[in-house]
Amino acid sequence: MEKSKKKIRRYLVGALALSVLLSNFKIVFAETISEENNQSEKWKLKWSDEFNEDSLNMDNWTYEIGNWILDENGNKVSQGWGNNEAQYYTQGENLSIKDGNLVITAKKVDKEKEKYDNCNYTSTRIKTEDKVTAKYGRIEARIKMPKGNGIWPAFWMMPNDDKYGVWAASGEIDIMEAKGRIPNEVNGTIHYGGIWPNNRYSGSHYRFEEGTDITDFHDYAIEWEPGEIRWYVDNELYQVQDNWNTYGKNEDLKYSFPAPFDQDFYIILNLAIGGNYDGGILPENDFSSAEMLVDYVRVYDKADGYEYKDPKEPNIEKGELPEGSKEAIDGNYIYDTNYENGFNKIINGDEAFSNTWNLLTLKQFGGEASISTDKLDNTTFAKVDISKPGSEVHSIQLIQYITLAKGRTYKLSYDAKASSNRNISVKASGGEERGWTTYSNVYSDSLTNDVSHFEHVFTMAQNSDVKARLEFNVGTSNPSVWIGNVKVEEFEESIDYNAPKKPLSDGNHIYNGTFDKGLVDRKTYWNLSGDANYFVPESSRNLCIDVKNNTNNYEDVVLNQKGIMLVGEANHTLTFNARADKDRDVKLVMKDSNGDNVLEKTISLEKELKEYNLEFKFNTSGIDNNGTIEFLLGGIESQISIDNIELKCDGLHEPPKDIEKFLIKNGDFKNGLEEWKAWNWEKNDDFINDIKVKDGKAVIEVPKVGETGDASQTWGVQFKQTDLLLNKDIEYELSFNISSSIDRELEVVLQNSGYYRVFEKKISVSPEVKEHKYTFKATGTEAVELNFLLGKFGDYNTHEVSIDNVVLKVEGAVEENPEDNVVKFPLSNGKFDNGLEGWKAWNWIKNDNFISDVKVENGEAIIPIPELKNNGIETWAVQFRQTNLPLTKDIEYEISFDIRSNIDRELEVVVQNSGYYRVFEDKISVSPEVKKYENTFKATGSEIVELNFLLGKFAEYSSHEVYIDNVVLKVKGAEENPGENPGENPGENPGENPGENPGENPGENPGENPGENPGENPGENPKNSGQNLEKSGTLPDTGNETVNTSIGISSIILALGLILIKKKR
Repeated sequence: MEKSKKKIRRYLVGALALSVLLSNFKIVFAETISEENNQSEKWKLKWSDEFNEDSLNMDNWTYEIGNWILDENGNKVSQGWGNNEAQYYTQGENLSIKDGNLVITAKKVDKEKEKYDNCNYTSTRIKTEDKVTAKYGRIEARIKMPKGNGIWPAFWMMPNDDKYGVWAASGEIDIMEAKGRIPNEVNGTIHYGGIWPNNRYSGSHYRFEEGTDITDFHDYAIEWEPGEIRWYVDNELYQVQDNWNTYGKNEDLKYSFPAPFDQDFYIILNLAIGGNYDGGILPENDFSSAEMLVDYVRVYDKADGYEYKDPKEPNIEKGELPEGSKEAIDGNYIYDTNYENGFNKIINGDEAFSNTWNLLTLKQFGGEASISTDKLDNTTFAKVDISKPGSEVHSIQLIQYITLAKGRTYKLSYDAKASSNRNISVKASGGEERGWTTYSNVYSDSLTNDVSHFEHVFTMAQNSDVKARLEFNVGTSNPSVWIGNVKVEEFEESIDYNAPKKPLSDGNHIYNGTFDKGLVDRKTYWNLSGDANYFVPESSRNLCIDVKNNTNNYEDVVLNQKGIMLVGEANHTLTFNARADKDRDVKLVMKDSNGDNVLEKTISLEKELKEYNLEFKFNTSGIDNNGTIEFLLGGIESQISIDNIELKCDGLHEPPKDIEKFLIKNGDFKNGLEEWKAWNWEKNDDFINDIKVKDGKAVIEVPKVGETGDASQTWGVQFKQTDLLLNKDIEYELSFNISSSIDRELEVVLQNSGYYRVFEKKISVSPEVKEHKYTFKATGTEAVELNFLLGKFGDYNTHEVSIDNVVLKVEGAVEENPEDNVVKFPLSNGKFDNGLEGWKAWNWIKNDNFISDVKVENGEAIIPIPELKNNGIETWAVQFRQTNLPLTKDIEYEISFDIRSNIDRELEVVVQNSGYYRVFEDKISVSPEVKKYENTFKATGSEIVELNFLLGKFAEYSSHEVYIDNVVLKVKGAEENPGENPGENPGENPGENPGENPGENPGENPGENPGENPGENPGENPKNSGQNLEKSGTLPDTGNETVNTSIGISSIILALGLILIKKKR
């Protein structure tokens, strides 16, 4: 099994979560002491601290100091221990040993606050990390706690090594934590599921009988066995947890149960003040001190003659639908899938929810958005236009109540797209009355300008909830989002482990090659035939095969995995580790779906573990989805061990040809601060107005850093560009020039909407301009932001930081001449030589079928216009248009055409993008006399547009005809070359035109009319995304080299809708 590198990260935790500083050390048990006060004949005392000495035993404990999480270099990362805690933890000042008790005293600071990072309180936190750890057993402590507002005592455990990833993928066990405001209650909780924000938790509370509470001594304990954790207060059992899971970062498969609670954890004792656990409440003004007393801490192991349980795969009994459940319609628990009932808007948080769709834009998170409907391919989608993305993914939410019954499995499916690249966070969860408990995993799906289909399957492990919430969270990012075809259906999950399987997200074609994924036996996806046994030891997590002595041939014992993808004409690399208890040969065979050998190789195993590397080419065209890998192990009685099997293919994972090569826009600031955003603790998003561009550089005036709050955070000042789409496994190059009016440190990060960092680098800057250049590999296909964190890395006064020549590109991409990518003649068949090829038409009677009424005679398109006299007929009720026309930002275009009508009338000609924002518009008068029309305009963005003649009701007209000919849209001054025109339109992709379907009629879909949302520009609202930052280790500087930016044709195609000057239809 591969171990993940431990990283120190800032993480935000939920209502019941704690955070902790972790380090990477070897696990060592302290010396076991003598047994006494045994709680049960099943348990034998292994270690304890009875606090009978004069001072804290430092062989057992380590102090945690300060009010900050620190990185591995001792740099401050996050104030408040990731929970907004108000106290400064001291080394010994707030801890004493009295009368056989450990005493932790929280105190109010009245003077010399500078000694304590200007915190108003001090306290103590101690841990046994790397000194005393436990994996299974009974862990207990006898504790007396204070009561009062803002008091947060805790007795809890964290993993000594982040075996499955950082918090909460590797787990957390809260044996006891209490809110001093509620002294008659304590809580016990486990945290698991995945790396924040994909974490989950389960727990319960214990309520004391009348006459006692947390201010008396009580015994708090867990009994932890493989696959089950039990919580006790004074030996009274009050909850059992036996169902959890966990996924590592970018892992497609869950780790085998009982991960993450199958590793060594250490113990923590602390007394916090304030913090998220009780909503940030602080003690009363007259608070002076509070004491937490600990009589002992003890760790027990199973006594002789008693064994730990064998873990069993969690199996939740399927519950009945409770009274008041929402009934499924045609199997779907989602109502109003076509959004016919509109949207209920929740702004203050106290409005009533509807039973269908609710848009939440809660003020406290700073999100602002509008919602409408839009038709895409004859399907109605909800369209969320975001004016202010807010500070959290849940700043803007589209929610519908659903019923989820315990033990039942559900499939969530939906279609979605965005106006430009971004992520969307989707989950099923409980509401406030359920403590916001997450019922499913948190799914972060990547959206592009094309509609994609998503499916997720989850089992409801918690108690049934008739008001569970399906949440689409779209905060922290500006691009508009379309959501449609939403379904939540009960699902009978049946997994065929031998079925064809697509490669995993890391490119490996082998599933569970590390033998720590899938079902509890860790053998999932692997089959064994012949006279042999196979198993995975819990301690080593490698596959062991015991071959018996009555086998004669290699083929008598076969270990295989089926359903493996093989790629024709591509090079494949197979690696694995193996050994045997004696020197012997085995055979390795790769077969295609016909059973023919693609690879056959004799492998000599030795007693020592060895890595093997094999390369082969699959000499067949196309993709074979049903290959098989076989290890032929018969012939000799032996014990064989295999691990870390990996098959990767060069051909399948080559960089896509159409990916965006240059991601940063306006990195040379030639267009001012266009595309850039900024934030600081004083002015929030309005800080962008203070930034200037001088001599081609962005000049950021950084205020004097503070001592508390956001002003004291490294992310307290930010300069960033968002919505940059990285493609998985692609190597990228980041470069920029930077200087500062003072010597200082800062940090440069690339992070997604969950604040997970794909790249980070702390650098030193000075008045001397320095060029920086770095490379990194994208770990997933996702939208990220480039953020310069300019906050508190030291005690800095007001100063300036200057940045220019910012480039983020695919490594090795050659800068292109923008003129080479300009389509000089975007419009085709403007003389109608090929009939109506490339043209479309629509009216309110026949919708898209109106094109069949349009004729071409004598080189003119003749559009028959029905009578336009009834009320409610709009100017756009009749349209004649050509779509998918690529424009390049800042290029001057000419538009011309000949036009006449057999009556005098007005009409409008517009050039607009898929969001109906107009790059050009003009109202003209026509008559029976042919009019030669000519005009020019400058493209405000690189995007795909349509040219549309709006021929609807500008006045009351009888039925008539409009004649159009010689339509030209070209780069100003371009000389026509017949070979350039039709083929230069990269947007020609039938069916992808957002304007193809009847939903383009704003009369059918009021939200589509841009006139309803004046001034909304999804690209104008920078967000504060640095408040919760994830760190993933530093990357080496790879040297200095000047790099310039340009936008290639792939950028044009992917940058749909990014225009800054918008006119209304």
